[in-house]
Amino acid sequence: MVVVPPPPPHPPRHSRRVIVLKLGGSLLTNKSTGGGGGGGGGGDGGGDDDMLLVDFGTLTLLCQSVKTILDTQYHTHVVLIHGAGSFGHIKARKYRLNLGLIPADPEQQNAQRNAVREVRKDMLTLNAHIMQALANSNVDAQSYAPHSWAKGTGPNFKGELPYSKGECTVTHGDVVDVPDEREFGILSGDDLFVRYATESQGVTAAVFATDVDGVLKVPPESATADDLLETWSSRDNEAAELSHDEKIDVTGGIGYKAASGALVAAAGVRVLIVNGHYADRVVAACNGVDSVRGTRILP
Repeated sequence: MVVVPPPPPHPPRHSRRVIVLKLGGSLLTNKSTGGGGGGGGGGDGGGDDDMLLVDFGTLTLLCQSVKTILDTQYHTHVVLIHGAGSFGHIKARKYRLNLGLIPADPEQQNAQRNAVREVRKDMLTLNAHIMQALANSNVDAQSYAPHSWAKGTGPNFKGELPYSKGECTVTHGDVVDVPDEREFGILSGDDLFVRYATESQGVTAAVFATDVDGVLKVPPESATADDLLETWSSRDNEAAELSHDEKIDVTGGIGYKAASGALVAAAGVRVLIVNGHYADRVVAACNGVDSVRGTRILP
């Protein structure tokens, strides 16, 4: 009798389908208001740590969605990229980390360098919560913090993209070293999204899960069900509301996601923006369902 060996637990990366999923930080954290108590934290002078609140209910549902995607698509690998939300944007905005080192101001520079270390630490804390939620959902995942492997900002940042040998590769927006006088800068999760979605082999879908239904014609607070754009390309700028909260967000908001998605769509990849509060929409978008409510990004 010929004994047939069992197949390997995962096929080689080049033979797997790949789904790139970006979870917005505003989905996973309380991005705009601090927690109660905590003592003495009002205003810009303190209270940053009061912002470090995870929405564990939403996080659990989204990690369960990743498991569902893996279970319903054979030989599939998920690249999961998450934003910073309150774990990064508040301090990054306060200390202007997106601008790099402020020249000719040693006191401010010292404060910035301390903030870089704090934001990196906070992002590792958020990432640890996400990794635990994935483990609780029986997802075999490995995480790679960009400040340990990437340099520079924007979609042309330097660094070889890491991949897990398991079911899921996890990475996130981060403060990274910049090889010029700026010293550091913010590498957005949207830039990671572009690189992974355009450079990975076998990408079948690239999905942004945000806290809104997609690209809207009016600001989210005044939008109705009829204000969603089912498709968007750069020619639709005048018809869309692409603003973001500049008091908090240092990475461009929905407008930057749409522009990043257009770069991916130009490479022939199917790109959608959906509301991550509806786990079924995330699963459907990742599984190639065209009728899912959201915005399809065109090249």
